[in-house]
Order: sequence, then C-alpha cells, then structure tokens
Amino acid sequence: MELDLIVLRLLHIVAGVFSVGAAWFFFVFVEPTAAELGPESERFMNGMMVRRKAPIFITIASVTTVLAGLALYWRASAGLTAAWITSGPGIGFTVGAVAAIVAFVAGLAIIKPTVDRVGSLGAEMKAAGGPPNQPQLDEMAGLQARLHRVGLIDAILLTVAVALMAISRYL
Repeated sequence: MELDLIVLRLLHIVAGVFSVGAAWFFFVFVEPTAAELGPESERFMNGMMVRRKAPIFITIASVTTVLAGLALYWRASAGLTAAWITSGPGIGFTVGAVAAIVAFVAGLAIIKPTVDRVGSLGAEMKAAGGPPNQPQLDEMAGLQARLHRVGLIDAILLTVAVALMAISRYL
C-alpha cells in the first residue's frame, strides 16, 4: 500500500471538490443573491467573508489542491518525463493542471484583491453616512462586473480541470 499516494489523492480530491463547489456556489447563488439584495446584502456578505472567513477556507483548499496535484503530477510523470507528458493521459492531466493553476492564479491575483476592494469601498460608503456618490457607485459596479467575469472564467477553468482529472487516465 502506498500511503503517501493515498494521502495525496485524498487531499487533492477533497480540497478540489470544496474549491470547485465553492466557485460555482458563489457564482450561481451568492453573487446574484447579493446583487438582488443590494445594500441589504452587506450583513450577510460581511458575516460570510469576515466572520466565517470563507476566503481563508477557500484559499487553504485551493493551495492544498494545487500542491497535492503538483506532487501527484510529478509522481505520475516519473519526474516530468516527456514520454508520459506527451501520452494521452499526460496531455489530459497537463491541460487539466494548467486550467487549475490559471484559475488559482486568477483567484489570488484578481478575485481576492477585487473582493478586498469591494469590502473597503462598502465600508467607505457606509462610513459616509449618506447615500453613496456617483463615483463610488460606478467603482462598485465595475468591481462587481469584474468579479462576475473572472468568477465565471474561474468556475469554467476549474470544471475543465475536474473533467480532465476524471477522464485523463483513460485517454
């Protein structure tokens, strides 16, 4: 029994399921509901993002998925041998890995800073005590549009990664 392989696969799959599920849950349910609620969504979003620390759990799951996946890839490819990488399974796992890593980087480089700015802008708007001004509303709309666009791309990339991870050994 290869305990290290079992642990890596378990970490990769469980953390990956959580990450992909969270991406789709946010995109399909949380984002549209928050948009419908408008200013009323602040308490819910603050509770989920700040008090319950959803971004930290998603980041930990994403990092775990990527690191375990890289270790599994290294092992399956026998140290990145060209023969394996250019085989059917190798191509499938490579494309899936690239899709997942691009989604991971987009999450860290685009989604996280945008979510942080949405939070700080929301706090600024609330602290002002009155209705938000037009530049604040325009910036918030732009930030929300960016989150929607990148969130969709992220969810699609993660779905491609999951699909390829599921079938690549049979290619």
